[in-house]
Amino acid sequence: MHEFWDLGRHPANSPALIVPRAATVTYGELAQQARHWQLLVAAACPRVSRPLVALEFSTSVDCIAAYLAALQAGFPVLVLEPGQFASAPAFGQIYRPDVILTEGANGLQLVSGPASADALPHPDLRLLLSTSGSTGDPKLVRLSGGNLDSNAAAIAEYLALTPQDRAITTLPLFYSYGLSVLNSYLSAGASLVLTGLSVIEPAFWEIFRTKEATSLALVPHQFDLLESIGFSGMELPGLRYITQAGGRLAAATATRFTESSRRSGWKLFIMYGQTEAAPRISYVPPETLPDSADTIGCPIPGGSLRIVGPSGAGITEIGTPGELVYSGPNVMMGYAESRADLALGAGPGELMTGDIAERTAQGFFRLVGRSKRFVKLFGLRINLDQVEANLAGRGLPAQAVAVGDRLVLLLQDSGQIDAARDVLAADYGIPPAEIVATGLETVPRLASGKVDQARLRQLAAEALAEIGSAEEADESLETAMMQATRARSVSQQDSFTALGGNSLSYLRMQMALERRLGRAPSGWEDMSLAELNRLPPAKAAQHPGIEINVDMLLRVFAIALVVAQHASNYRLYGGTWILLLVMGYSAARFQSRLITSGKGLRLAYQMLYPILPLYLAFVLVYVVLRRPAPLDYFLLTANFYVVQRSSLLVPFWFVSLYTQIVALCAISAYIGPFRRALARNPFRTSSIVLLVLLVINWLALSVGIMEGRFSTFPVLYVASHGLMQCLLVFVLGWTIRVMSGPLQMVATLVMAAGVVLVFDGYGAPYEATPFLIAAIVLLFVDKPITLPRGLARVIQELAAITLFAYLFQGVAVHLAREALPHGVVRVAVAIILAFGFAFIAYRAYHVFEKRLLAAIR
Repeated sequence: MHEFWDLGRHPANSPALIVPRAATVTYGELAQQARHWQLLVAAACPRVSRPLVALEFSTSVDCIAAYLAALQAGFPVLVLEPGQFASAPAFGQIYRPDVILTEGANGLQLVSGPASADALPHPDLRLLLSTSGSTGDPKLVRLSGGNLDSNAAAIAEYLALTPQDRAITTLPLFYSYGLSVLNSYLSAGASLVLTGLSVIEPAFWEIFRTKEATSLALVPHQFDLLESIGFSGMELPGLRYITQAGGRLAAATATRFTESSRRSGWKLFIMYGQTEAAPRISYVPPETLPDSADTIGCPIPGGSLRIVGPSGAGITEIGTPGELVYSGPNVMMGYAESRADLALGAGPGELMTGDIAERTAQGFFRLVGRSKRFVKLFGLRINLDQVEANLAGRGLPAQAVAVGDRLVLLLQDSGQIDAARDVLAADYGIPPAEIVATGLETVPRLASGKVDQARLRQLAAEALAEIGSAEEADESLETAMMQATRARSVSQQDSFTALGGNSLSYLRMQMALERRLGRAPSGWEDMSLAELNRLPPAKAAQHPGIEINVDMLLRVFAIALVVAQHASNYRLYGGTWILLLVMGYSAARFQSRLITSGKGLRLAYQMLYPILPLYLAFVLVYVVLRRPAPLDYFLLTANFYVVQRSSLLVPFWFVSLYTQIVALCAISAYIGPFRRALARNPFRTSSIVLLVLLVINWLALSVGIMEGRFSTFPVLYVASHGLMQCLLVFVLGWTIRVMSGPLQMVATLVMAAGVVLVFDGYGAPYEATPFLIAAIVLLFVDKPITLPRGLARVIQELAAITLFAYLFQGVAVHLAREALPHGVVRVAVAIILAFGFAFIAYRAYHVFEKRLLAAIR
């Protein structure tokens, strides 16, 4: 018999592992690397004939070679998640591995374990896997070489794998499902394409096509991700099949993907398994879908399924439930809870799955419940008894209940809800939003005194209906980041700033964080999505307010000031200069990475959408309903157009200026020396630009090309509307954002004084100067202000719609002027109307945009 780790039975030059941007590893080369690791492990334990190897299994060639080396040598392997040996010390304390293989700075490295006089592991033992994925539960599943090899061969048989097949890694290899893909492909002499990219990233699909992958292995939530990127419309001629496991796939999703598979010529395999079965137990033949999507299908080749009642008697009737029992050569040797257990032999060869099932008329099996208390979340099987024990040990007594694939906590002390969610999120590495928690007046009990589990499930279901539906209505952080940055895909390594989010989308993302966590952490915009998903919810009692950044307050104030100026005869100038200052500050915060990475077009898209299309639409509507507009408003040069009469379009000179500044930023991204200088020293680079602009503007003032507040070169225009003049304020805002330390602050303050003097020289309204100085000082201090949640929410909502308020200010001012006499009331009404129209337009636009993007994708 040839096991799948016997690499010599395949042609030495056949591809085994395909690594993007690296040389393909053939079966012959993989065998050599495995032999290398075998010798290293043996040399590290010269006195131990069968050392226990703990392998932190990342998706790398070294880890795969080390895994195969251990199998070939007969060394049992304890597979762990990268970093888990340090984060879950129970594994080391209980099992005392002889060798630890962990990722270091230079790749996989070997660390000798503690000297041990323990009995040798059983000769048949080859693999140890956690019963709960990466949850830190020290209870392990013991698998023999026969368990692994028989399951790999069975999977290869029902999938009809050939050496021409290529799987692409969509799951971690420390997860039993991901590991089974590796095993079955090696069994068939096929190859794996190694990548850690998410299925929603364009680069993933580029690799899929260029490396000619033929299959995908997915868990349920990845199907949702595929639908979000328009998978059904993709051209994937090489795709032969998709497999699914790791939890129940919704019948509606299964139906949609079955229909897509038949249109595109690939197959969908829905599978069921448990780690205790190495791990595959059954599969649904693709030709029976979607009718059999609510079943687990039939046993894998070599295995058998039966249903037993409470007494152990077999049940053969259709539709009668009982516990599902699996038999086959892949059934584990048993569990291990100590090092001594590794010496035990095989068990009865039959697996009581803990699932309640019934037979169907077509001869398949349908799961209808669970007898064992566990729930599957994100492919992890979480033991509810362990959850309750962990919480009780921290003084948080709770009842843990599984409702479908959701975890519900019922706590007698409702004041402990946040603490309980924090503990579970940290212990199991799952998003807090996936844990539904609520209060429980009393624990329901039967006459015998035992907990009434049926009543608990009913209460949990009611809690899920009341609380869970609201949570599910909230968008995930991944979706929120995609929508906020308008990125077509988001990986777990992406951050908001890396994706080029802007100051307005920042508010949208921050509010999503606050809905989910209770409080957005400081510096969240630079944190990766994976880091954000791991954050526990903040405690409302500790954080009764919400921090509002100064630039957000300034943006709302600036728009209100602009509207007030246009709606009255008061000399309330300065709003546009504050906007320019905040624009520069926000651009440095959110867009600098796009410049330093040479993504000018992406920057232009992020900063001009949707303001530019909405502006042009507004001008077109004005032309149709009112009168012709000067060509400058279409050419985006209106800031150089001297308006001869009042018009609803007058305030839109600022949109032309804004577009010109964005164009300059985008162009700078393609100037190599500038881009590299900005990356190396942001403050020095922006300071040099600011100084150059100050010199140019002082020279312009000194040559006397001024007529009052107008500049006469190269055309007649309002000087304080010009690009070179206003660019000063924008770059000043940028410089304030990137400065650090006392010396840089002093230098920036001196340059800020120069900017104010330049504007005074251009004849800008003197009333604007105090506002501009105050804004500069506030950004210098840059200290968030904590406001009551209600007020903070209002300000956040207003800040999010400032763009729309600016576009609709002309209409609001016109209506206020027509209806009300000059005075404070007219100003207040104009501001309320501007933000009111903006709120309606904002909501309507995003509904339209969401539908448009869904249609495009």
